[in-house]
Amino acid sequence: MKRRFHRILLGGALVLAPFASMYATVEETLRQPAPPRLVAESRAGDAMAAAHVRPAEPDRAAPAAAPRAVPANPGAPGGDVAVLDALLRSGNVIRLRGTFNGSYGATLGLYAPEQLYFAALTQDNKLWRVFRSLDNRRAESVYRDFVRSSADLGAAELRRVRLETEKAYSDRMIAEQKARAGQLQADLDVARAQQLRAASYQLEQQEAIKALRAEQVTANARLSALRQHLQELQMRAESDASSSEQ
Repeated sequence: MKRRFHRILLGGALVLAPFASMYATVEETLRQPAPPRLVAESRAGDAMAAAHVRPAEPDRAAPAAAPRAVPANPGAPGGDVAVLDALLRSGNVIRLRGTFNGSYGATLGLYAPEQLYFAALTQDNKLWRVFRSLDNRRAESVYRDFVRSSADLGAAELRRVRLETEKAYSDRMIAEQKARAGQLQADLDVARAQQLRAASYQLEQQEAIKALRAEQVTANARLSALRQHLQELQMRAESDASSSEQ
C-alpha cells in the first residue's frame, strides 16, 4: 500500500514538473523591468481608459466648443474638388486671386491652418479642376495656367456676348431710327396737308379778290352813272328856276 502511494506521488510530481518550470519562467519575466516603449503605451492606454470612464461634473457648465477648422482630408470622397468645396462652404479658405472670363474663372485660395494653397478652374461658379500644394510658387503657376485656360474657354462666349450686345444695340438704333423716320414722315404729312390747305386758301383768296374787283368795277360804273344823272338833274333844276324868274 505504501509503495503504491509513493508511486502515485512520484507520478504526480513528474506531471506537475513542466508547469512548475513554466511558472518560474513567467514569474522571473514579470520581475524584470518593462521596456520604455511598452511602459509608455501602457500609461497611454491607462490614461485613455481613465478619460473614458471619468464621470462628468454635473454642477459645472460645459464651455462652448470653439469652431474648428475643417481638415483638408486628402482621402475624402470626390478628391480635391470635394475637399475644396467643403472648405469654401465652411469659410476656411482665404481668396487671394480671382479672374473671370465669361462663365469661366480661375481662383487662388489659401487654407491657413495647413498653409495649403488651392488653385481652381470654375465654370458657372462651380469647381471644375482643383490643384493644391504647399508650394505657393507652384500654386501661382497653376493659377496662371488656369487663368489662360479660362481666357481660352471664355473667348467664344465673350465674342458671342459682344455680338449679342452689338446686335441689341443695332436693333435699338434701328428701332429709334424707324421711330424718328415715322415722326419725320408724320411731320411731312402734316406739312403737306397744311401746304395743300394753304394753297387752297390762297386760291380762294385770289378768286375772292377777282370777284371783289369785278364788283368794285360795277359799283364804280354805277356810281359814275349816278353822279352823271345827279348832274343832269341839277342842271335841269337850275334851268327851271331861271325860267320861272323871267
